[in-house]
Amino acid sequence: MIRYYFDSQIFRYLNTDKQYDAVLLEVMESLREKVIMCYSDAHLDDLSASQQPYIDRDLEIMTRYVKDNFFSHDQIKKRTSCFLVEPIEAFHSKDYAKAKEYEANPLLVLDNLLKDAFIDDGDESGLGELFRTTVNSLFDLPIADYKSLTEKIPLDDEAQKMLSNLIPKKDILTIRDIAQQAFPYGSLIGNDKKEFSVLRNFTTKYLTEDISFESWGLDFDSKMANSSLGKDFISFVESSMSDSQKGDFYYKFNYAYTLLEIFGVDREQKKFTYKNLYNDACHAYYASYSDFLITNDKGLQAKAYILYSIFGIKTKVITMDDFKKMKSLLLSKEEDYETFTNTLVFDLESALQISEWKSLEKNSMIRTYLPQHHYFNYFNRLNVVNEEGRKQYVTLYCKRHEHANLYMYAEIELLTKKLMTLLGMDDDNKGAFLVEERDEKKNKFSDDEYIRRWTIKNLQFSLFTSSCYLALSVRPL
Repeated sequence: MIRYYFDSQIFRYLNTDKQYDAVLLEVMESLREKVIMCYSDAHLDDLSASQQPYIDRDLEIMTRYVKDNFFSHDQIKKRTSCFLVEPIEAFHSKDYAKAKEYEANPLLVLDNLLKDAFIDDGDESGLGELFRTTVNSLFDLPIADYKSLTEKIPLDDEAQKMLSNLIPKKDILTIRDIAQQAFPYGSLIGNDKKEFSVLRNFTTKYLTEDISFESWGLDFDSKMANSSLGKDFISFVESSMSDSQKGDFYYKFNYAYTLLEIFGVDREQKKFTYKNLYNDACHAYYASYSDFLITNDKGLQAKAYILYSIFGIKTKVITMDDFKKMKSLLLSKEEDYETFTNTLVFDLESALQISEWKSLEKNSMIRTYLPQHHYFNYFNRLNVVNEEGRKQYVTLYCKRHEHANLYMYAEIELLTKKLMTLLGMDDDNKGAFLVEERDEKKNKFSDDEYIRRWTIKNLQFSLFTSSCYLALSVRPL
């Protein structure tokens, strides 16, 4: 099944309490049981700026279509996963009030950590107090003064003013001084459109060359390498990242997205905050786990297209009107047994072979093809497998960008339903893949464990998982 990712604004066109798009609503209703629609932390963060009862109403609308297909990134484990959580539950599990409190005063995090240190033993030994005092003293050690930090770099008045937002003009500076100055400024550009516009304009002032996407298309990358920056775009992004950050594609992608705006590669005319920009970056990132990103936001369209092209991500960026035109095409692609087998035979004869490799574990030779047809609106790769002592068979699976190769339980549910329509009841009479069975398998299926199996005439069809893939094998008996 095709995965769709809609930005937050698209869902607002489905709210019948307001002015809504009747055609979009009709298309969404006709497709919601035939494709996968996903949501993410970015949708919840967008809604956090809204008010009740509008928040819960928007969440209810989202839930009807995205169900519990929730993508979220673990900042500690540096891993993005799909969770089985509906939007209302996911939203109310977040403490946005506390997040705003820390955003206004990030040192509050440190204060609370120090306050809670050694609290379990009542601090009878006094070790907790000693620890808190030591850490606080480190934050108050003098490290420099404003003059020594700036005298070696010639700065004009505008640059001096910008730097003063980050570093206080004091004779003696401590880490706490800089944090107390810089963090509130970070919060300001995060929430104030005017202040963020000042920062954007300041950054591009010192780039005399035009490296915009509008002028150069994807060649902006080589144009940037020949500019005063002296590096292509991704090299510049990586040069300011630690090794740990480079290994986190979520961080790398979102950082690259924000720099496209700040460097003027794709400069939007409207005013917005850094938080708005970052949320759009997150939408583009999470949409890279899907086949389509649907948005009418021109800035999001352009930046997502640029980064998908640079990173080799196959997600297509389309408008809401483009999506509405896809309904008849998607519904016409639903296979029956005859079209499925005929198309499979055609691909076996004419599909482009893209690789060949040997599996020592199974002593088999595997040839991979790029089929011209996406089976069940999902499978986009075809393996022809020759195992020693067994008949040749084929396996269909879905290949995505390396960071997004994972299957979803919603895909198992829909594929099982489609295969039952195509092939009838499975051999074990299990029928539909139900929520209860899904909950039993939260730790994933073991490799090559079949989920459902059908025997039709002289062919055996098996739906199974292998590594990060959901696959369908077709074996002659």
